[in-house]
Amino acid sequence: MKEISQEERERRRARIYETKPWLRSTGAKTDIGKAISSQNALRHGMRSANPLLQAIAHRKLWEKEKERIREIVRKQREAYSQSTADPHSSWQEVFEHLEEFLED
Repeated sequence: MKEISQEERERRRARIYETKPWLRSTGAKTDIGKAISSQNALRHGMRSANPLLQAIAHRKLWEKEKERIREIVRKQREAYSQSTADPHSSWQEVFEHLEEFLED
């Protein structure tokens, strides 16, 4: 990004105070426009003030994470099944508990 000189910064500042663009900024006027613009900053809902949006966002994240964990467990089990060595007993226990935990 290009460095802005102090003179240029002052010139821009003076121009903004001269034109006062914030006085002409009115935002959406129709109900539909207001509904759309109210969602401008919404990306995932995690930090939403709306508890329902937060709950939905957390549920979606949890479903995604469950799938990721299932895939890791599947790959680990597959690796053990192709190995001549038996899985360590603690891994067997982890697999069993994870399967119970991830059941829908």
